[in-house]
Amino acid sequence: MKKKTYQFISYLVWGFFLLLLTVNLYGFNILPNWLGYLMFFLAFRLYAKESMKPIQTLSLILLVFSFAGWVMGLLHLKHSFAALEILEIVIDIANIYLLYRIMDEVIEIAAENGSTQTEKLKICHHVNVATEVILVISDIIMLFKGNFVEFLVSLCLAAGVIASMINAKAMSFLEGELYTKYGMN
Repeated sequence: MKKKTYQFISYLVWGFFLLLLTVNLYGFNILPNWLGYLMFFLAFRLYAKESMKPIQTLSLILLVFSFAGWVMGLLHLKHSFAALEILEIVIDIANIYLLYRIMDEVIEIAAENGSTQTEKLKICHHVNVATEVILVISDIIMLFKGNFVEFLVSLCLAAGVIASMINAKAMSFLEGELYTKYGMN
């Protein structure tokens, strides 16, 4: 189980890294979000904890939608339809729930293993959730032509990115602690 826990955290670290990092080359995203969702799916498949089965399914759904969106972007099929914008908001809400459950599990693993990163993970987790919820609310407002929230959106994006980066770093440290503690190769 210890090796699986380490591998689970490792997959999650890579998943978060791939979701956070956007690398566009001539308008083509060479590190698309669906790769991050794929890492999450593989992590849940490996970990196989019964309480995480719905989250594994959700990560697969987000993987499929993200991949479809990526392909649509490649083929220049994305248009601004209200239905697509509403679907994107629903996907954003599902993403918040997915990341929330992932971080709950990571915090639990960190606490069980006496990690020095547990408190940092908890704080960043709350900041992430708060900023993501505000961003979804602002997306809904902007859907109805509420451009007055652009500053709030920018501020939330900045706070969310900073919290996500700290979260990713803390998860990476947790991964290192588990490696050191259990001597994984």
